[in-house]
Amino acid sequence: MNWDFADIWSIDPAVNNGYPILRALVVVVPDTEPPVWAEGFPKAVDIMTSGVALKAKIDENGTAHYVVLTRGADAPSEAQVKNGQNALGEELAVNLKGFLDLIANIENSVDIAGLAPGTAYDLYVVAEDIAGNLQSIPRKLQFTTKTSESTSPSTGSGGVTTYTISVTAGIGGTITPNTIKVRANASQTFTIIPDKGYEIEDVLVDGKSIGVKTSYTFKKVTGKHTIAATFKKMEEVVAEEVPVMGLPFKDVHENNWFYNSIKYAYEKGLMQGTGPSTFSPAWDTSRAMIVTILHRLEKTPSGLGKIFTDVAEGTWYTEAVAWGAENHIVEGYGGNLFGPDDSITREQMAAILYRYARYAGYDVSQSSALTGFLDAHTTGGWALEAMEWAVGSGLIQGKDGNILDPAGPATRAEVATILQRLIADKAH
Repeated sequence: MNWDFADIWSIDPAVNNGYPILRALVVVVPDTEPPVWAEGFPKAVDIMTSGVALKAKIDENGTAHYVVLTRGADAPSEAQVKNGQNALGEELAVNLKGFLDLIANIENSVDIAGLAPGTAYDLYVVAEDIAGNLQSIPRKLQFTTKTSESTSPSTGSGGVTTYTISVTAGIGGTITPNTIKVRANASQTFTIIPDKGYEIEDVLVDGKSIGVKTSYTFKKVTGKHTIAATFKKMEEVVAEEVPVMGLPFKDVHENNWFYNSIKYAYEKGLMQGTGPSTFSPAWDTSRAMIVTILHRLEKTPSGLGKIFTDVAEGTWYTEAVAWGAENHIVEGYGGNLFGPDDSITREQMAAILYRYARYAGYDVSQSSALTGFLDAHTTGGWALEAMEWAVGSGLIQGKDGNILDPAGPATRAEVATILQRLIADKAH
């Protein structure tokens, strides 16, 4: 066996009686210093009626975390900014928090949307390097969204040209986002969502029908546009028409990976279709739907819990949210808001299922560290324990590329699969 010590040892029989002499010693010093902002960064630019762009640059590889608060709110700590919380430790809405990955000395940006027009905001930003060193003081940026949309191109600060896309939704559904201003040559996707008991009748783009669509993307916008949708009440589905040995959904097939889970959730009465013959497995699941599913699992008990200001009386999810709040299964954002129509993220779902599991007497002792996932550091601190339980118990698994995607939305197919695993786990 031959050993090669040439890089650090000098071996010469004529020197030092043939014993090796140490030529060099490499000392690795651990990184304990947080990243430093490049001059002029971070900054808030391209301010519009419902959004703003955040630009960031630091001196090493890392991540910039941010939260958006209304002007005058108490300043959050660096840990709260990283975890997407306000100064009270309350989780913020999905559009009011986020992060962007950064490469050393290279500028990156993220568009923040869904803000209120004519409103003053404080944008708090804190940077963290890949070694986990977090800046001790968040940087505060202040901006005020514009008060009105223009129907013609407009030029903002820095010569940015924007165009308005006007949105009109008829009775029985919504289009998200609402009317918005889009930068020239950018793309914008709209999602058409029917209310409970309704289905999409038609979608019109610039006044022309494009048929029934659940989403539409304006690509490389160079002028103003309009998008509108009409909805109609769904026809009653006669029980006898549901196949005994199968499902009534044309978009769910036996060779789909989610077929058995959707069949299980449907037959148990936990999940229903989005129409008489559609399940829409790829659609995002709303926060209201998650608590409604758990409410059905518990045989729809009554609830007297707090009703959030954005949960109206008499909706299909009102009773479920009241029950979930009373039993501390669901929590709101800040400002007594629940966000029933918001798409639920994977970490929000894990937190709700974790609280439900404790409420229902499940074994929640299983836990697994998230260090095996490349994006584990993006999991909010408020959801860490729940995500470790969900991964350890096999409810939530990673995606392609070995990522956990904690802030990504959970589809209806994924929710059906996780529900089946949860119920099967209790049975054992």
